Amino acid sequence: MFTAGAVAGTFNEALEARTVIPSLNALVAVTVVPGPLAQIVIEPNPGDIGKGMTQQFVAVGADSSGNRISGLRFSWSVEAEGGTIDRNGLFTAGSASGSFSDSIKAQASKDGITESATVSVTIEPDRLAFVSLRENGQRDIYILAGDDINRALSGGVEVQRITRGGVDQSRPAWSPNGRLILFSFRGDIYSVNDDGTRVKSVLDESFTTGEADWSPDGTAIVFQSWEDGKAENYTMDVDGGNRTRLTDNNSFEDHPVWSPDGSKIAYERNTGLNSHIFVMNADGSGVFELTFTDNYWPQWSPDGSQIAVSTARFYSESTSSEIKFIGALSGLEVRRGNPQWGNFGPTWGPSGNRIYFHAFRDGPQSDFYSMNLNSSNVIRHTDDEEADGLPVWAPPRQGLEVSEESVVIPNAASLMPFTVQQATANSRSAIARIETERGSGSGFVIDPGGLLLTNNHVISDVDEITVFLDDGTSYEGEVIGRDLVRDLAVLEIEASNLPWLELGDLSRTPLGAEVLVLGFPLGTDELVVTRGLASSFKLDTGRNIRLIQTDSAINPGNSGGPMLNLQGQVIGVVTSKIVSTSVEGVGFAISVNTVKLYLDRLKAGEVISN
Repeated sequence: MFTAGAVAGTFNEALEARTVIPSLNALVAVTVVPGPLAQIVIEPNPGDIGKGMTQQFVAVGADSSGNRISGLRFSWSVEAEGGTIDRNGLFTAGSASGSFSDSIKAQASKDGITESATVSVTIEPDRLAFVSLRENGQRDIYILAGDDINRALSGGVEVQRITRGGVDQSRPAWSPNGRLILFSFRGDIYSVNDDGTRVKSVLDESFTTGEADWSPDGTAIVFQSWEDGKAENYTMDVDGGNRTRLTDNNSFEDHPVWSPDGSKIAYERNTGLNSHIFVMNADGSGVFELTFTDNYWPQWSPDGSQIAVSTARFYSESTSSEIKFIGALSGLEVRRGNPQWGNFGPTWGPSGNRIYFHAFRDGPQSDFYSMNLNSSNVIRHTDDEEADGLPVWAPPRQGLEVSEESVVIPNAASLMPFTVQQATANSRSAIARIETERGSGSGFVIDPGGLLLTNNHVISDVDEITVFLDDGTSYEGEVIGRDLVRDLAVLEIEASNLPWLELGDLSRTPLGAEVLVLGFPLGTDELVVTRGLASSFKLDTGRNIRLIQTDSAINPGNSGGPMLNLQGQVIGVVTSKIVSTSVEGVGFAISVNTVKLYLDRLKAGEVISN
């Protein structure tokens, strides 16, 4: 008499019948089907988007043990204000910001049982990022948010501090999806989520970088660098790879910014005597001088027809500076702003009818202001004893990509665990050591036909990849697909009938569960196994990654290796650790549910970069 366990699935060779005399046996598979519909899970939860943006919600039905039930048809509705939703779960935010509790509802029925679930939605107000010294004189990035930013000093707005480690005196740059902010600090370029979480380095300090700007499609970054002792403009992929030099002269190139269509880049060229505005094609060709008088801080209008500039660069109460508007192709002056009080660092509002800037109009420290293009209706936005400046309007926050496989079902049942020795023995033959001219990392086979999964940073900007398997064989690796944002890559080797690892489901790994990390850390050519706990699950909403935090030992070389549960299933791809004298035992893996969201695109050869 067989009693099924709590986990649904097909289990090969699950039952054996054996005779004693003569010695005969037979093996059969068992399929355990899900139980009755007991719960519905919706993601993302909560939803968090900008006004007028869309978010595709996805619902999954499951039994009481967390087994997914296929074939369900869901009905969707909006239970509170906030926006509208269609029958396929596509939500469109309204024009008013706010938090709407239990707003989105999904309902499904099966075998006479009906279940439903709700999630909340937050509609973000208008937002401006700016740089300020208001906390202990340290320069950091802040966000001013409100439905009507143009009445900031009248109330109805909030100011949130985003960075706490300091930033350079350069303008922050928003990602096109409104979820990340790019900034420079001490020769490196970083990105940070718009809620201040997950600061991530894009370039190392050896490259010595300055001002940076995101391309309109989110796939590239233009930046200033002193790599060879001269300030020049470069572009790179969003992972810091594929760096391309655009300018090469003896002048000081600064403040590069993309045109709205991404086809051109405007920048300053400072000879030491004057600073003129230049424009070039995005590949560095077609350079032409746009202005022949001192101008700084170029910023394109939303329609790309004009460039706003400041006529002085220096930050001083006594400096006279005005804002000019020049034709983006002709260089002819269209109009000029009020020359009083030193107006610096102009940027455009989203509609293109207002300009935002910082000035010394009301005291010895700068605040930031806005005005109409004809200099009328000047509004002060900040009122602080320390300097505020370089405001940048945020694009509305876009929705997150989700799928049924990326949904994590809480409190799902798990299979009985193996011992650490059993899980390691069953998995080690599928773990790979990856060697390149830049260093080494780890990976693992996900398909017997020769496909492997690893980190993008393990194979980025390399010419040769060698894959070593546990049986001593080695192969030349070819990159099939890369995800520059989530740090994933799929490789292929010419091999067949390889042992491979099963991709599991984070749903079946509860908080505090024991996990294993397998890989080749610190340059070793012997497989190393460490164990720890799934300490925390974190959602990086800027990059759409669900991360597993662990106290398992992770070192350079572990990157790209698998994190396993004690059933030997992959639940994550090791990606990073925190290195700090005040932090110990904090490593991260990209959850398998995030991997599944993008894996088919990677197998198809896509380079995902936005």
